[in-house]
Amino acid sequence: MRSIFTPRKVDLRPALAASMAATLAISGTAAVSVTAPVAAYAQAAVPDREDKEVPSVGLQGTNEEQLPWFLTYRPTYADYYVADPGETIEIPAPEYWEFYPETVQRSAPEGLTWSTQPAGGEAWQNPDWAEFHDDGSVTVKVPEDVRDSGYGMNQNVWTLFTEATDPSGYSFKTSIPLYVNPRDSNGNIVKGKLPDFVRYEPKFPRHPIVIAPGETKIFEGVAFDDPIRNPNVNVDWPLKKNGDKIEYKVEKQQSILDASHNANKFYGVEGNDATITYDTPGKTIGTAITVDKNSPELGWVEIPFTFMYGKNEGPEYDIPNFQIFVGNLKDAARFTADFRGSITVGVQDSGAVDGPKFIDATSVNKDDVPATPQGAKLFVSDVNNNRDWVRIENGKIVARPNDLSLKGKHNVPVQIAFADGSVSPAFNVPITVTTQNDQYDPIIGNGIATKVGA
Repeated sequence: MRSIFTPRKVDLRPALAASMAATLAISGTAAVSVTAPVAAYAQAAVPDREDKEVPSVGLQGTNEEQLPWFLTYRPTYADYYVADPGETIEIPAPEYWEFYPETVQRSAPEGLTWSTQPAGGEAWQNPDWAEFHDDGSVTVKVPEDVRDSGYGMNQNVWTLFTEATDPSGYSFKTSIPLYVNPRDSNGNIVKGKLPDFVRYEPKFPRHPIVIAPGETKIFEGVAFDDPIRNPNVNVDWPLKKNGDKIEYKVEKQQSILDASHNANKFYGVEGNDATITYDTPGKTIGTAITVDKNSPELGWVEIPFTFMYGKNEGPEYDIPNFQIFVGNLKDAARFTADFRGSITVGVQDSGAVDGPKFIDATSVNKDDVPATPQGAKLFVSDVNNNRDWVRIENGKIVARPNDLSLKGKHNVPVQIAFADGSVSPAFNVPITVTTQNDQYDPIIGNGIATKVGA
């Protein structure tokens, strides 16, 4: 049954033409051929929908192993902070930086939650006079009678661990060195007199390093920049007192490997290895990582390295982890849809919006948005009756609401089927369906209706 609200259009022109011809014949005038005019309001042809097939995977896609967020967005604080007994300092929320091929700041990731009670496993970690906030910032209130941290080497060094978790459940701890009461041999506080292992923090690439079985990748250089404390300053490789470069070596001690994610599994495969490529005058120190062709796909792996600063009053060193991803990364894990559009459309009308751009998780700069991956195709997810009125046409997301019951706001899930067979999780397309009445202010008294926004 036709809805009483559906407008009807009756074309009287053919009947009028026939009536005119009959009138001319009755009046004795020569017959005139009158052709009925073609309808002037013929609708344009609707393009075929491109998303005719829907993979049977659900809104989560093919659930490919995702890259942990901290391989891309590493929380960055200053390399160290200094406080005196009785002093209160504020450590701001972290920023996010990449150091290869240059030092660049990134926008913060979305959806992180920060622990306000992160635990420390040692006496010198997370003292009770450090207050952790839900944005990753820390308030430090050093007691007047602060005890020695117990760190050793005659250094009152404390480590503050902040912990962030993303919506998928991946957590990451970031260490913040805090040097309390730095005094010289005369007992005077000299905040600039800090041990090298506090002043320097070696930094590896902070974008996902994906290495498939059978591959070797070489990474040149190590960054010592501190963009929080010294913006736009490039920090050179630290030197020992005799002018030699500090020592950089692969760390394969069992006690260290136990604290590094999947390092034991990595070195447990014959042929898997990490080496220093060269360390000669005038050359850049490089790191080579090899994954044997028979290695299982281990996913996220931390490989520890050691930086030896010297032996002034005891061993001074840093043992940072080089983060890699061992495996063949599927496109659904590599590419993330970056969609920021919306559609507003009337009933019995059509509206369209461009599809998403894509962020390549393996690119150096996460703000770079590459073109649509080759072979990737959008499709409207098979949820409710969305596919009855939303479709993909010529690469665009098109809404064609055909019933008044669709009036209102909708979040329509759309997904991407990639050429390698993987399917992305759904992203939502906000669609607002209106009627003609929504576009006009109501008539009040003898007033004239005015189109909204006119």
